[in-house]
Amino acid sequence: MVLDNGRIIEGVDIVHKEAANFFHNFLSENSGVPECDLSEKLVAHEQWAFIPGRSIFEIITLAQEMVHWLYKRNVGGNVMVKLDMAKAYDRVNWGFLLEVFRAFGFSDNFCRLIRQCVESPWFSIMRNETFTDDILIFVNGSKRSTKNLVHILETYEKWSGQIISKDKSALFMSKRISLIRKRGLLRLMGFKEGIFPVTYLGAPLVSGRLTSRIMELLIEKIRKKIAGWKMKLLLHGGRLILFT
Repeated sequence: MVLDNGRIIEGVDIVHKEAANFFHNFLSENSGVPECDLSEKLVAHEQWAFIPGRSIFEIITLAQEMVHWLYKRNVGGNVMVKLDMAKAYDRVNWGFLLEVFRAFGFSDNFCRLIRQCVESPWFSIMRNETFTDDILIFVNGSKRSTKNLVHILETYEKWSGQIISKDKSALFMSKRISLIRKRGLLRLMGFKEGIFPVTYLGAPLVSGRLTSRIMELLIEKIRKKIAGWKMKLLLHGGRLILFT
């Protein structure tokens, strides 16, 4: 890859780093948000993936701890909702997207640039297939809490244009919730009942003890990944490091 200044860069990691630096400088110059406040406004404290100094495994560990708390005694019982958003980019309400940018403090100039991009006759979207759009919501299982959650989700669908895939979404309920109430919650949400273990950000979440059988799927994925590497492109020292 050749840059405007004539410098040649090679390797996926270097290209990603150059692209990240470019967009960071672009946002700082055109967003209207001071550079020192850019990351604080865009990156929440709850965001752990792909942030320097943070690890995605922290959020996976937190999710697993919340699953263990799912069966704690509580009035109304505890419920975990696993959402799956329909991957239909033409459904996104671009007006909603621009209002979100404005809410974060981006300038009108930046929003105008984004509008020109999304309203152009042709544009493409590149996705990272490593992780899916996994969303977990932990809520009290009372009828009032569940109705409020349904209202929030319906409002989000209406404003954003996105649609929740109810066929792929699931409801995980505490064993302390009666069968009659479980059926009522499933009818209210319109989701199917989920069964553990369930995959979240590529890792299995379990309601009991983690066994080797549960980890077999993850181990198999790692094996296939290693098998797919082209060993002939690695130096002898690289092979030693890989197998060490």
